[in-house]
Parts: sequence; structure tokens; C-alpha cells
Amino acid sequence: MKQEAGDYYVGSWYKSLDVKNILLEIVSHHILPQMLTSPLLVDTSDLLKGYSRFMDEHFKESADLTFLAYRHRNYSKAIEFVQFNERLQCLSRIEEAERNGVKETESKVTRTIKKRSLLPRMIHLSIQCASSSVKVNSSSDINGFHSKASSELKSLLESYAKFLQLPFHDAVELVTSVASGQKPLEVFSPNLIDWMNFAVCLNAWNLNSNGITIPMNWELLCSLLQQSVSSKIKTAKPLVSFPGTNLSILVQLVTEPLRWHGLIIQSCVRSALPSGTIMTEKKTNQN
Repeated sequence: MKQEAGDYYVGSWYKSLDVKNILLEIVSHHILPQMLTSPLLVDTSDLLKGYSRFMDEHFKESADLTFLAYRHRNYSKAIEFVQFNERLQCLSRIEEAERNGVKETESKVTRTIKKRSLLPRMIHLSIQCASSSVKVNSSSDINGFHSKASSELKSLLESYAKFLQLPFHDAVELVTSVASGQKPLEVFSPNLIDWMNFAVCLNAWNLNSNGITIPMNWELLCSLLQQSVSSKIKTAKPLVSFPGTNLSILVQLVTEPLRWHGLIIQSCVRSALPSGTIMTEKKTNQN
């Protein structure tokens, strides 16, 4: 939070200067490195665009300015223009590389937002699919509601797998291979949390997948979750001394995939109980 606040104040201070013309070339290089590592992508993009406009305008005018200085026999000034132009050309290449870095960061952030936006619906459908798989009364599947939930969840899992840069069937094979010990857990790095979320929802879908079965079950899922938690516990360090280390990932493992897994198990237990038992529980809780 302190770093983000610092970046915000630096950006505000820079904009208040209203830097123009040649000062852009001088001042921007003092602030640009810090802005590139900040979450202020819009402000960083504006900074690069302003600098790019200055470069374009200078390159258009530099030839005329150099010729004018040479015409008036101001040779030292002509040499300065040429040297300055060469310097700007070098900086232009650096600026282009930095701009590509900003675009790549923006692309990653956008992909992460889209990927994370799938989770709430995936968890909701996972709970429905898992709970319906253990219901005693099959008539609860009114108008194929649970079949539709299963189909929608599979579609979301396919989209989620694409964000993990694998086709659905390849993603399923990778998860089951790690869960069964055929491949190491490290193959999920650096997207361990995303893969665990995928595995939890995949198991829920498999419980009610209308005859389409995959080698995934409660036992394999629990083994996979245990592996991920154990590996992070062994390498965890104090968060205050080592921010961004495995301890923060361990906390996220507990608050996301393990939490979703617990909710799904809870829904299955409640669905397995007779309806009269559930009503009795509600009345007891109310009293």
C-alpha cells in the first residue's frame, strides 16, 4: 500500500509540473522507471504517449533546424542538433521497448481479471453439480436444471483452461497426473492457485457429468490439495521479513481452493440428509 501511495503522489506531482517540449526528454527519464513498476498503467501510458509525441515532432523539425544552423554558419549549433538527434534516436528505441513492456503488463492484467471473473459462477455451479450428485430423490432434477448447470460448468472450465494456456483435456490430464504423483507439483508454477481452483471445480463437475467420466475423484483432489499446502508450509518464511513469499501463497490456498472445497463438501452433506432432517436443523438453529 505504501508503494502504491508513493507511486500515486509521484504521478500527481509530475502531472502538476505540466512538463512540455525539451523538458520532457530531461524529466521523464527520472520518473519513468518508477512508473513502469507501478500499478498506475493509465498514467504510465499517458507519460509514454506525451514523450512519443515530443519525439515525433522533434524528428520532423530536426533536419530543418540543422540545415538552418549550417546555413548561418553556426557550425557548433549544427553539431549539437546532430548529436541531440542521435541521442533521441537511441532513447526512442529504449522508449519503444518500455512501451511494449507496458502493453504486455496491461495484457496480463486484463487476462487475470477475465480469468478471475469466471470463478464466482464456477463455484456456484460446482456446488449445484456436487450436491445434485448425492441427492436421493432424482425428481429434484426439474426440467434438466442440473444437466444445464453441468454443461455450463464444463464450458467455464474450458474457458478457464485456456487462460492457463492449455486445452481442456490437456489441463485435465495435467491435474490428474500431478494428483496421482506422475508429475511434480512444480509444473503448476507460477499459477498454483489457479490450478487448484480449476481442480476443485473439475472434481465437482465430474461428480455430475452425465456419463462423461475423467480420472478425477475426491481422493485425488484431497491428495493434490495436501501436496500444495505441504509444499508451501515447508518453504514458508515470515511475511513481514519476506513479503510476496510462499506464506502469502499458503494463505491464498486456504482462502480460495480449500474454502471452495469445504463449501462443496458442506453442500453434499446437506443434500444427503433427508429433507425432514434439514427442516429440523433449521428450527433448532432458529430456537
